[in-house]
Amino acid sequence: MKWDQVIRFVPMAAGAQHFANHNFRSGVRDKSSEIGRGLLWAHSPVRRTTHLIHDVLKWQKSLDEGKVMNRAALAKKLGITRAAVTRNLHLVALIPEIQNFLLGLKKNEEIRAFSLNRMRRLAHMKPEKQREWLSGITA
Repeated sequence: MKWDQVIRFVPMAAGAQHFANHNFRSGVRDKSSEIGRGLLWAHSPVRRTTHLIHDVLKWQKSLDEGKVMNRAALAKKLGITRAAVTRNLHLVALIPEIQNFLLGLKKNEEIRAFSLNRMRRLAHMKPEKQREWLSGITA
């Protein structure tokens, strides 16, 4: 396999995608790699049937019980970064009422409406503000 063929299968930054379809020897764009490029850059979101809080509470329990030494070990076990573990564990800071609300979500649309980023912002608020937010949602 030649270098210009190998480059098509190497993940690259989004801005460098056009190099994947370029034939460097002839200076002409290679149409044969269109399918391969689509496979490299296609993204299909995971459709969850439960909210991420289910996993996060299990992770926190593992940490509390000493089944996992620390967040770094948990990240290695899960195959994700330490930063992702820390980011997700912010959900533990939500008040129990909100955690129970999230545990009850079943539909994908509901789960997406209460995404990790939205809930993390809420987790950084004081418990009074969290209760105020919950009363506005459940009213």
